[in-house]
Amino acid sequence: MRGLFSVLTLVCLGLGCAQGQLKLLSVFGDHMVLQCGLHVAIWGWAKPDEEVVVVLDGQVEVKTKSDGQGRWIVKLSPQPAGGPHELVITAGNEKIRFTDVFFGEVWLCFGQSNMAWTLKLTQNAPKEISEANYPQIRIFVVGQAATLKPQNDCKGEWLICTPETVADFSAVAYFFGREIHTSLRVPVDLIGSYWGGTPAEAWMDMETLKSEPDFEPIVKRFPHHLLDSETFAKAQAEHDQAMAEWWKKSGAYGFGQQKRGVVKA
Repeated sequence: MRGLFSVLTLVCLGLGCAQGQLKLLSVFGDHMVLQCGLHVAIWGWAKPDEEVVVVLDGQVEVKTKSDGQGRWIVKLSPQPAGGPHELVITAGNEKIRFTDVFFGEVWLCFGQSNMAWTLKLTQNAPKEISEANYPQIRIFVVGQAATLKPQNDCKGEWLICTPETVADFSAVAYFFGREIHTSLRVPVDLIGSYWGGTPAEAWMDMETLKSEPDFEPIVKRFPHHLLDSETFAKAQAEHDQAMAEWWKKSGAYGFGQQKRGVVKA
């Protein structure tokens, strides 16, 4: 998803940042895939007013200076698909090194339960999982967190697509990524951000909802008790469990058990 890092950049730079040490978001790490063919933003935090140097393979070097709050951002020149590469970020006496970095196609895979449906619950799951050995497909699952305010980071780590790592990943995202990888023959980056049962407005901040008159009914019916993130997370977990039990009772648990994959409800 070519615009992903630009969107995340806007979110990050609009927020307060940690100070006093070199740091990057969790979406930057070993085994990541960055978008090929476009300028790629790399950003994070350092000490205020400190020079930051980003070097790709010891050759491509970009420098910048952090602002008064320690925030910094650089853009790498467009790179062809391929790898592996090494990315080194230095600020003062601090250094962060990322290895096994590739350039390829980057896609954000988000949604509700359809996107969250894991590979291990699909038709022919054992066979599909055992054959899911694609070293140049990388997966990242955004940790679920309920909050009413934009966050400047998330939980998650990059994993190489193997039978050991892919079983609990989104089936839709995996099959899509596999098709892209095998047809284009380039590395593929799949960022999974999904949460079953969430309405569209759950993915929008309250300020945006309040800014549009058409969204007024949504704001009015927003459950007050869900304003607390802990309560929201508990309610969502109960909903997910109830849905899983319903699928089992209805006989639709695991689409592969249904004739021609058709489920009647």
